[in-house]
Amino acid sequence: MRDEIDRLSLSKEEQLASYEVIDAVEAQFEGGKPSKAVVQMLLNGLPKAGSIATIASFFFSLLG
Repeated sequence: MRDEIDRLSLSKEEQLASYEVIDAVEAQFEGGKPSKAVVQMLLNGLPKAGSIATIASFFFSLLG
């Protein structure tokens, strides 16, 4: 997901904010049982790009 963020034409601030979101999502999954609501809220904070949306959908599907 970080590679996709790097490919987008984001400002440095937007890029750093996106990395923080990714870190928070990873922490949710590493913690054992991620919260669907928290993960969805975090993923909704990412830029609305096709590749990002596809990856975000995949993460959310893991919560199934």
